[in-house]
Amino acid sequence: ATRRAINTGNILKMFENAGPYPVGTTTAPLVYGRASEVLTGPVLQIDYEKTFTFRLVQGDGTEFETKTVLEMLAGANRLLIGYTNKWEMIGFIEAAYDSDTKLVVVTGIVRGLRGTDYNAGQRVTGEYVLLYDDELESLLLDVNNVDRLDEVTIYIGMRDTGEVSQDDAIGIEEEGASRKPWRPYNVHAVASGGDLGITWHRRTRLNG
Repeated sequence: ATRRAINTGNILKMFENAGPYPVGTTTAPLVYGRASEVLTGPVLQIDYEKTFTFRLVQGDGTEFETKTVLEMLAGANRLLIGYTNKWEMIGFIEAAYDSDTKLVVVTGIVRGLRGTDYNAGQRVTGEYVLLYDDELESLLLDVNNVDRLDEVTIYIGMRDTGEVSQDDAIGIEEEGASRKPWRPYNVHAVASGGDLGITWHRRTRLNG
């Protein structure tokens, strides 16, 4: 059997009680794979020793590169991991691709980026792993600018003919989480006498 390429040529937005309609188009194939293991590890801090492995389904492996820590923190090397309503964005520093097994191993991982830390406990084996490149980001950002994010569903991978079928789609649902306050990180508490001092780092939606 032939494997149909999943393209982002038809990205559709669906509101409640309304039909889907295109919000952006591109002819670029979607680089994606399937998780070979459950992603674990701390959230919102770089785990330099942690590795995560997934099998590439579409793409040739050249899309995955090793970057510096600063480049990664500035927005390079992003993956979307999960499935409908359970997506988590991670960053990674190093990547290695085995062309024989089609396995991609990423190292130096920071989890829960862009406000997705609330989904960090939802990871399972076999879920989708999408390369979050500039082209995909530009399309999804257009959708995220709508006023009522909790009513938006994005379907990636519709047939090139424009025929609508949820069976052929990878769904990304947005439930308004990007409008919620992002939790702080590096929270520390120090007791001194009868006082308790608490410090933390705030986060902004600008680049997570």
